[in-house]
Amino acid sequence: MNAPDRNSLPHRGSWPADSLLAQLRPATRTALLGIGTQTTHRAKHLLMHQADPAESAVLLLSGVVKVWTNTSLLDFRGGGDLVGELGVINHKPRSASVVACTAITVRQIPAAELTAFLTAWPDAMSCLLAVTCERFRRANERRVDLATLRAPARVGQVLLEITERYGWLDGEAWQLGVPLTQAEIASAAGVSLATVEKTMNRFRRDGVLRCAHGNTLLVDLDRLRAPVHTN
Repeated sequence: MNAPDRNSLPHRGSWPADSLLAQLRPATRTALLGIGTQTTHRAKHLLMHQADPAESAVLLLSGVVKVWTNTSLLDFRGGGDLVGELGVINHKPRSASVVACTAITVRQIPAAELTAFLTAWPDAMSCLLAVTCERFRRANERRVDLATLRAPARVGQVLLEITERYGWLDGEAWQLGVPLTQAEIASAAGVSLATVEKTMNRFRRDGVLRCAHGNTLLVDLDRLRAPVHTN
C-alpha cells in the first residue's frame, strides 16, 4: 500500500480527501449537514452495538471512533465519515459496534431521513458507493498484508495508517491522533500482544518512537515506513 508523503498528512480537524463529506458537492454536503440531530459525546461513548437494529446512521463531524466486533478491531473512522449506513440501506442488524476513541461531534440521522436524502440527492448515493468501495479495497489490502508481511511490519503498518490519517505534528514528533492500547494494536495487526510489546520496545530503542505522558509519539515516519515495504 502506498503511503502519502508526510507533508500531505491532513491537518487536525479537517476532513480527509477520501471521506464522504470531502467528496460531496457543496450543495449536497450542505443538504446532508442539514438532516439529523447534532450531538457531542465523550471518549468511550458507545454509538452503536453489534446486532442491534440499524435505526439510524451517524455522520462524524470531528473526532475518531473505532469499529469492532466481539473478537477483533476492524477499523477507525473520523470526521467526514458516515457510519452505520450499510445496516440502514440493507435493513440488516449492526454488523459491528462503534465506540468513540476521542471526544466526537456527530449528526445522528434516523434511517428514514437518510433514505429520503439519498433518494433526493442521487449524487450522494454515488459518492457513498465510491467511499464504500474504497473502504473494501483497503480491507482487502490489509488482508494481503496479514498474509505477506512479517509481524513487526504489520505493527508498523497499523501505526503508520493511523498517524497518516488522524495524526498531527507536535513539535518534532507525530501524535497518533487516536489513543490505542497495545492489545488494540495487536488486534488490528493480527499479531500477539507479546509481539506488539517486543516490536514497540525495538522501535523505541531504534529512535523510531518515544513515549511521553502516556502518549506514543512517532519520531520518524520514514524509518517506520521502511520495514513495511521491505519485509
